[in-house]
Parts: sequence; structure tokens; C-alpha cells
Amino acid sequence: MQKALAAIGNPGIHVDGMFIDEENQCTADTLYAMFKPTEPFLGFEPTGRELILRERRFTCFTDGKLSGVVSITNSDDLRKQMATPGGNSELGLVRECPVPTTNKLSAKELEASYRAYIEQSTVAGQRRTWSNSSNPRLPSTTAYGHALIVHEETQRTAVRLLLTGTPATEYAGLAAGRAVQFPGHSIHQFVDGTIQRAWSVMDMDSAREQSAE
Repeated sequence: MQKALAAIGNPGIHVDGMFIDEENQCTADTLYAMFKPTEPFLGFEPTGRELILRERRFTCFTDGKLSGVVSITNSDDLRKQMATPGGNSELGLVRECPVPTTNKLSAKELEASYRAYIEQSTVAGQRRTWSNSSNPRLPSTTAYGHALIVHEETQRTAVRLLLTGTPATEYAGLAAGRAVQFPGHSIHQFVDGTIQRAWSVMDMDSAREQSAE
């Protein structure tokens, strides 16, 4: 994010919530910034419209020192904002989502519920092709959890997934019949023990690079 923002004026960067896993010494957060490009950006000429850039990160520490950061920026969403008149999406901040006050799950229950959800989604994904997925933003894939942080107070989970799949037809710039593997970062809000809302971003640029090889 820093390099991209520096090239377009380096506007203020804000943090939309943070998850902390003390046991495993890692954090998950979302950074966002609002800006108006003054030069070509992601293949589009400046339009004068304000855009919303988001970056979801997982940061790891070892012995109190930074040991690694993995992040994904909402590049496809930015392209949509640039290409669509009035295409500035709503902020949709995680921190503004109401926090449940009753029927809360424990941290262990939240983790178990999320892992069950992923397992169920993966089984369903193995039975379907990308072309007939019920959710066009998240085609059917096999998903493996690489990192999971649970926040009991807000009833939210943050996860870094590795998604693997083969499009049955051309999809989002991916060639049909070519397997790809790419990461995704998601935050899920649980209410009454079930997922009520999700904020997700996938590294489709990485998938397209693999598909073009």
C-alpha cells in the first residue's frame, strides 16, 4: 500500500480494527485510505473521483521483533471504482458493525464454528465448478486455512486462506481449465453462533499471473 499511495500523493492511512493473537504472536488488521489519483492508476486514466483503497494484513512477530507481513490490496475493487461512473464504494468499516451482546460463542467455539464452515464450503466446492458457483465473488474452490485469529469480544474471526481451483469457463481474466492457487483474507462477523457478514479480498492478480503462464 505504501508504494501505491506514495505514487498518488500519500494520503492518510487509517486502521479499521485489529485482531491480536498473543499466543502465536501475530496480528490481523485492515488499512484503508481515500484518495483521488492524479496519474494513470491500475490501467485507468484519472477520473477525478475519490477511491477507497483497502489492504488486509497478517503480521507475525518472533521474540518481540517483526518477522513477516503478508497483505492483499483490493485491486479488482479499485478497478471497478475507476471504471464505473459513481463507482466509489461505501466504506463498509468492520469497526462500525454492531457487536452482539447475547448468545456469544467462546473463543474455542468461534474457532470450531469457522473451521466447520470452511470444511463444509470446501466439500461443496469439490462438487461444483467455478462457472455455476452460487457466489460469483467467491467461486467454488478448495480452501485451506493458513492463519486464523479469533476475537471473542466482538464475535469476529480473521483468516488467511489459500484457495485452489480450476475455472470451468473463463472467469475474471482466468483461463478456463487452468488450475490456480492464490491467497485470500476474510473477516467474519458471528451473530447467534452463525456468520452474519463477511469482509473479504482475494489476490486475483496473483491468480491471473499464474493463469497467463
